[in-house]
Amino acid sequence: MWMVISLAVPAQAPATAQRDEALKQIEACRHSNDVASRTCKKQNENIQILWDSYRSGDKTVLPVLFRFAGQTDFFDDALIADPEGFLAALRALPVGEQKQLAIEISGGQFRPLSRARFDAVLAALTKIPADSPEKQLADLCAQAVDENNALLSIDYFPPQSFAGPAAEFVRFWYSRDLYRLGEKSLWPQSTPPQTVYRFTRLSSFAAPKTVTMTVSPDGSAAVKEKVLDSENDAVLSRSPMTLVPDKIAAFTAMLDQADFWKMPVEASSLGSDGAEWILEATQAGHYHVVVRWCPDDYPRSPQDAAFAKAAQMLVEFAGEGNKGENKPK
Repeated sequence: MWMVISLAVPAQAPATAQRDEALKQIEACRHSNDVASRTCKKQNENIQILWDSYRSGDKTVLPVLFRFAGQTDFFDDALIADPEGFLAALRALPVGEQKQLAIEISGGQFRPLSRARFDAVLAALTKIPADSPEKQLADLCAQAVDENNALLSIDYFPPQSFAGPAAEFVRFWYSRDLYRLGEKSLWPQSTPPQTVYRFTRLSSFAAPKTVTMTVSPDGSAAVKEKVLDSENDAVLSRSPMTLVPDKIAAFTAMLDQADFWKMPVEASSLGSDGAEWILEATQAGHYHVVVRWCPDDYPRSPQDAAFAKAAQMLVEFAGEGNKGENKPK
């Protein structure tokens, strides 16, 4: 006679089962061509389940969470809590994705971190030991955090230089790219005061560029161009060009024609593509900045046309003597 024996099999822990179901649905959504499909409707809820699982000590879900942008606060919390564990998981990704995540933990493309979070994230990254396998990646992330939050370290522009709802973003954007180009602030004025003109072009379709002309007390001037090669994380620069007095006079005459020192900082003409033209000047202890969007392309006032011509002259001066070169060295 056979006897049936029932064995009690422990049920899967509810949290683990919930995590596994969330992973299953996230994967199904990833392979779906319809983000409105049933498999994707609970995407945000499933991501939250994984974050709760991670906070409970399950580090296995971190590589899946890396797929989702816009999680800056969560990523920063994970990095601060376990720097080496976070970086070890990040190191398993392709280099391009590592760089994207480095930008994510630095605040993202459109905003800086708060001062407190900036300090905490940077402290977590800089305490990685020199002999750690995560040190190189920690340095890459620290550089991204430093660059993306440049306005916390350097005041490139006087307070209230920019107006309107996008003022803080504009200051963040301009400061970040000037910092990445290795530029110093022209404001407040140095001692003794210098005469310096700096043109910055930030384009949707080309690398950030600066051209700076520094006028010496004897009236001579040198002009230098820098271009950011973001693909190779390098700043390219041309050899400085020394300008003859006639060229300096032609440039300052064009600025006078624009009445540069009285021009409003910003204009009403804006666009989503194209380029921001930023011209800064310091002279006799005074500083002024003027920003125009594509002033060489839209119907312009005579003042903006002269402004555009002055900026173009600086670019031309920087390229003289470098004929035949496609880009700075």
